[in-house]
Amino acid sequence: MKGFDEYLKKNAVIARSELPDSVQKRLNATLESLPEPQHRCLRFVSLKMLLACTLIVALVILPNISVAYARVLESIPVLGELIRVVTIRNDVYSDAMHDMAIRVPQIVEMNNEAIASINQEIQTLTDQLLQRFYQDLELIGDQGHTALYADYEVQMNQPNWFTIKIQVNEASGSGNVYYRYYHLDKRTGKEITLADLSDDARFFQVIEEDIKEQMQTAMKQDPQLVYWVDDPTFGDAVSIDGTHAFYWTEEGDLAIPFNKYEVGPGYMGTPTFIVSKEKIAPYLKEAYQQLF
Repeated sequence: MKGFDEYLKKNAVIARSELPDSVQKRLNATLESLPEPQHRCLRFVSLKMLLACTLIVALVILPNISVAYARVLESIPVLGELIRVVTIRNDVYSDAMHDMAIRVPQIVEMNNEAIASINQEIQTLTDQLLQRFYQDLELIGDQGHTALYADYEVQMNQPNWFTIKIQVNEASGSGNVYYRYYHLDKRTGKEITLADLSDDARFFQVIEEDIKEQMQTAMKQDPQLVYWVDDPTFGDAVSIDGTHAFYWTEEGDLAIPFNKYEVGPGYMGTPTFIVSKEKIAPYLKEAYQQLF
């Protein structure tokens, strides 16, 4: 908890724009006044005073004088022994023609380059979404409707693996839905992409062939389904490489999601195909043979 407490204290000082000046001054004064143990005989007294002050500030004062802090406090789920996620920002806008809600997460872990990189990628993505929304708002005005919703979900948090998913829904004339997945191998502390799972080119071929077979079977069973597999107009849209989105299922199978319009018309939504672990096992690196 010491590292997490330091994280909250650090960010309480950094995020000055998130709090009113009066609240920030009270917070700074409280943080600076926290006692430091000077003598061994006062250690336990000082620790009790420190804990009491921290709890009063975090659980009583701030939630009642700062809506921003209260929302952050409510959104701290514990994700495991090593990883926590906090909602660091809620951006909301609404009028008669336009709606926007963006919930921005941050993975809390000290001194980890991969997590810092993931946090930065998510921050950049959500900042770009926010900027684009306000640009569209200014350009379109009351001449049309726009909507933007971005949220996150912890897709997996097992002893060896962590995945967080960002879902984006955009509507301006027509709608679009897409996802971003960020993976962390807890054993190594490194961010993982699909390319990291195998050195064998057949790995991607097996995935592609299995997905195409599933698509063709589904279309035979239901003529209303349309996937662009050997399509006379769109050709073959199924292409898997090391940058493609993926996630593991609870059973250890490989899930390959597609964005809207990526492998079929818009009404097909965002399909996901499951490739069994038995089919990909021969091509996985040894480190991922027994991941779960």
